[in-house]
Amino acid sequence: MYGKKGRTFTYAWKIYLDPNFRVSGKFCHLHQIKLDGGNVGTPNLTLTARSDVQLENEGRVLTKVPLGSFKGEWIQIR
Repeated sequence: MYGKKGRTFTYAWKIYLDPNFRVSGKFCHLHQIKLDGGNVGTPNLTLTARSDVQLENEGRVLTKVPLGSFKGEWIQIR
């Protein structure tokens, strides 16, 4: 998929975390979207689990949700 000036894309997916899911001491990426080429540096969009779940855009935290909100539930992200 290639972006063009003036066009909009919507990403949507579902995620499920086991009720016993635990994060590592450093970081735990649940989902990443990288720009064309895959290994091109900082991901464009990252969903990271720490003590909460953070949605990040190029390293900036956009929003945080308590990790417990994700455990044992199917969550639709859009």
